[in-house]
Amino acid sequence: MRFLVICGPIIKFLFNKYIGDLSFDESLSRLIRKFNAQEILLPEESLQFIEVLSGLQNYLITNNIDYRIDPIRKLIGNGHKWTGLLKVLINQEEEVFLYLYEPSSFKNFEEQLNNLSQYGYSDIRIIAPLNLDENEEIYSFIHDVLKLPIYPFLHNNLTSKWLLNFTFSPNTPKTFYFPSDTHALDYIEKIKRIAKSENIEYFILKDEYDFDISPTVPYAITPLDKLDYYCALYYERSQGIANIGGLLIQEFLASNKMLELYKSHFYMQIISGGDIHYKTKIKPFEGGAFLNSSIENITEEITTIPEQIINILNAPIARYYPYLLSSIEYIIHNDHFHVIDINSIARSLNVAKDLEILPVDHILQSFINRIKAEENEDSLKKQFRNHQAMQSLYQDIRNLGPGFISGDRLIKLNDDSEHSVSKFCSNLFTMIE
Repeated sequence: MRFLVICGPIIKFLFNKYIGDLSFDESLSRLIRKFNAQEILLPEESLQFIEVLSGLQNYLITNNIDYRIDPIRKLIGNGHKWTGLLKVLINQEEEVFLYLYEPSSFKNFEEQLNNLSQYGYSDIRIIAPLNLDENEEIYSFIHDVLKLPIYPFLHNNLTSKWLLNFTFSPNTPKTFYFPSDTHALDYIEKIKRIAKSENIEYFILKDEYDFDISPTVPYAITPLDKLDYYCALYYERSQGIANIGGLLIQEFLASNKMLELYKSHFYMQIISGGDIHYKTKIKPFEGGAFLNSSIENITEEITTIPEQIINILNAPIARYYPYLLSSIEYIIHNDHFHVIDINSIARSLNVAKDLEILPVDHILQSFINRIKAEENEDSLKKQFRNHQAMQSLYQDIRNLGPGFISGDRLIKLNDDSEHSVSKFCSNLFTMIE
């Protein structure tokens, strides 16, 4: 089978920045120039290009610039324990083509694809950059111009932490939500009243989307009587940050100064062997604290998730997140599990400690094999339908305004009306589908 792997623009940036310090023979130098010129690399050239990427990665590591290697590492592995996307494809004897994506410059991409075969490109599988999150330009071109699906597929709002309170209901923590055009402090008395009735002692404040803004707006743990202070601080620090989304005020589920967190990787369903158990020891936080300064230590280990939990997770993943290659995080607290986050594509398979223990090649093989099992025409229709349905679902959820979810119970804070989360979500999504 033929695969075309799109590389993010960071690869070209790294070549241009460090090319003077790298030593390649003329044939490999020509290959770099062809890649940078946005010409599709053929299978035999893609095999050579792995050598080029390896040289670049080794240079970055040797010169302590390894914070830049994540997009390279996802393509060619870490050099010893796992091999990366390109080598997994080649080891499975797939035909691999490479193309450089740069914003607003697809150039003659469609014509080049037509030249790959006298039979056209309708059967080729296109893999998006695994270091880029939702990119409307790539998706619209592949979907609307080429009429092909793209794998994985991440679209607007899919990693909203408020959305997952609906899609994974009732297995989420008790959560208040305030859209970006509202302000939690306007509802502070109502929050306190509901929190007392729900026996919530501590909250954690989070931004809605899966952005790494912790240096500016770190997660805050707060008791109820300090909520005003930490909400005000959140709004002060988040001013000027684009697309931060709404504010989540969520029950903080720690036991005996320990936070038991699990992460599972998925594509269409949970991938076996890709589960990690984190034990996070927390310093005293009773008077309120930022999470990143309250962590005493973290240990991580590969674990096996009970089949019962896997089955519960697989149903909403298959329905709401079928084309997202990602990881899901959840807490097991008092024998109940609570989904707290779905990571974006770029933030999955990029934590160094995780990569030392994860079966990364197995995760990538599962991703590739599921792509191969689908027909392009069917996948394209499914991706269109899922995109439309999830966008509509998210907009209707956001239109509810400020809300509070506890199990399957939703309270609209504007009018105190109560609703069934699962019924609302299921009815709307079924209607859209």
